[in-house]
Amino acid sequence: QAAIMGIDFGNQFIKVALMRTGKPVEVVVNIESQRKTTNMMSFHEHVRQFSGTALIHSSKNPSKVIGFLPAMLGSHCQTDEEIQKQFGLSESFYPYEWSVNATRQSPMVKVGDYIFGMEEAVSHVLNYLNRVAANANDGNSVRDVVITIPWNSNNRQRQALIDAAEIAGFRVKLLAHETSAAALQRSMDFDPKEPEKQ
Repeated sequence: QAAIMGIDFGNQFIKVALMRTGKPVEVVVNIESQRKTTNMMSFHEHVRQFSGTALIHSSKNPSKVIGFLPAMLGSHCQTDEEIQKQFGLSESFYPYEWSVNATRQSPMVKVGDYIFGMEEAVSHVLNYLNRVAANANDGNSVRDVVITIPWNSNNRQRQALIDAAEIAGFRVKLLAHETSAAALQRSMDFDPKEPEKQ
């Protein structure tokens, strides 16, 4: 009954696939019955929400919704102003209170009454994805995971993503480049017995 989860962790959207013993690869749908999950987390009305619900809250109360988490994960900064300059974050899209963790020189964000480091914020989203995968896996939690990363990810960003996954309770088996993951998906669709369609 072994299972491993693959997460395509994009800036705006996430897709989750589940591979289980003796079964084909399955793209998991979220609680909204969609294969694509919005990469956002909301604390509107002090209730943690994700995906489409968080997207709705982003127009109602944008100061309590975090988005574009992978872009900020593993970044290096020394001052609050440097955060704004590094990401080009305008107050229209990111009406947050930013601060810097002096020890780690990484950004922290205040959302409502909560203050998050980027790894902690990402771990909340990954924990939600684990619950989504468990629903597709007969209620059994999935711990082994493969996560995609952008081709230009540096070591600091990779380690930050691994740290976030471990906070969420995952065992990271592999970080896969997005291009390599796309090639793997293409190979699964290819049938050598049939001529390729142009």
